[in-house]
Amino acid sequence: IPMKLNIVNVATLLCAMQNKKVLVLGDVMLDRFIDGAVTRISPEAPVPILSQSRVCQMAGGAANVACNLAQLGLHVHLIGVCGNDKAAKDLETEISGYPAIQFDPVRIKDRPTSLKTRYRAGGQQILRVDEEITDDINDKSIKNVLKLVKAALDDADLIIISDYGKGTLPLPLLSQIIATAKAKRKHIIADPKRKDVSAYANIDLLTPNLTELKAITAMHLNNIDEIGNAAKALAKTHGFGGILTTLSARGMILSQQD
Repeated sequence: IPMKLNIVNVATLLCAMQNKKVLVLGDVMLDRFIDGAVTRISPEAPVPILSQSRVCQMAGGAANVACNLAQLGLHVHLIGVCGNDKAAKDLETEISGYPAIQFDPVRIKDRPTSLKTRYRAGGQQILRVDEEITDDINDKSIKNVLKLVKAALDDADLIIISDYGKGTLPLPLLSQIIATAKAKRKHIIADPKRKDVSAYANIDLLTPNLTELKAITAMHLNNIDEIGNAAKALAKTHGFGGILTTLSARGMILSQQD
């Protein structure tokens, strides 16, 4: 049954969110877009030649989550890992456009900031180049991230773990963060890229997309009942308060243990 949007409820929820404090943890990135026109094919190889006309960039990954939350009126404390490179400086510049975000980067020498460059022509993406290292961060960096997280937890009304599987949240760090947050009775939302979601056991909300849910459950899920039943079983198995599965143009479905 289609649910009618009640504008009063929406307004009430948006008002309730104002000035709440959210701690966002995860893989920060810089998204760069290079636009141009393709009018001919290279004589050197059968590839299009892009005549570059514009370059723009924006915060990506967990940093994009932080920017979206700031635009909704929340105060955001963002903790992530980056390098000592130009991409890190550009990322900080993009984030600085949102006064409601406090960004605490853990800088790792010789580890590049995750940079995704998309080349576009006529509104269509023709190539994406990823510059990144996805190995787990080292023990020293784990300690630095954990120290920042523990200091930030007390002020947070909500913790969002934005895990893109780029190495910022190794399993030992993830388990310590969740255990510490649960001990302080904080609500935890996690957006997972891992197939094994046992690391997120007992959090309040998991937010996979349908492709991720299929990978997590190893099931072919198509209709709403199949998706809902699979997510319900998964919530029960791992003690999740709920699973919000995003379904692209079809919307979202919230599944709980019951």
